[in-house]
Amino acid sequence: MRPWRSTASTSLPSILGILSTIAARAEPVFHPRLTFFVELIDGRGAADIVVRIVGPEGDLHEEPGIASMKTRASFPDPFSLVQLVFGFWDLLFPRAGDYRVILEVEGRYVIERKLTITVPE
Repeated sequence: MRPWRSTASTSLPSILGILSTIAARAEPVFHPRLTFFVELIDGRGAADIVVRIVGPEGDLHEEPGIASMKTRASFPDPFSLVQLVFGFWDLLFPRAGDYRVILEVEGRYVIERKLTITVPE
């Protein structure tokens, strides 16, 4: 879940280094950069898109969570593919555990992915 996106020699995005686990030495865990690439289809008009990173299980509804980012996307028609990139910098995870990256469109839950933070015992 930490892809590196490049459009160096073409106008096409490239994603390298996808992961869903961050291994750290100690808590709290600082991570310099996480990038989330999202593709959406079947939209109509303009919509607010939010990506939130929330704490380990039991804290899924905490506000505002570890980090949150919002943008507005426009869908010219329902068949248009909209590609979005959310870049988070200088994240601080207070403890190890299973965090969630949640995607919401117009305030409604769409999907989530697990992001695991590990620390040796």
